[in-house]
Amino acid sequence: VAAGVHTTAAAQYRTVATILAQQKIEQLRGEATLGEVSAAIEHVDGSGLKVCETTAPCSAAVFSVRWSVAPLSLAPDTVLIRATVSHAHSNHGPVRLSAIRPRSVR
Repeated sequence: VAAGVHTTAAAQYRTVATILAQQKIEQLRGEATLGEVSAAIEHVDGSGLKVCETTAPCSAAVFSVRWSVAPLSLAPDTVLIRATVSHAHSNHGPVRLSAIRPRSVR
């Protein structure tokens, strides 16, 4: 029973973390123009609502969402968007997603 509870909790964490990473990628892909962002972070609650933007997670944070936007060396008008979501107060492994898109879209 304990193993089943642990497995279910881990699967739920990974599902929510994947959805949050995908939402951040889609939010950034929807911007008209993307500038370079070396590293940004926000902390969200279990439903994905932003609760703080400090370097360390606040007490209300359940997940930490980190992202970056960097130019691709092979295609200067294209950027690489990366999003990493981790549990704010435990050692569950992070979920990482990446996407590419043109720097500007019409």
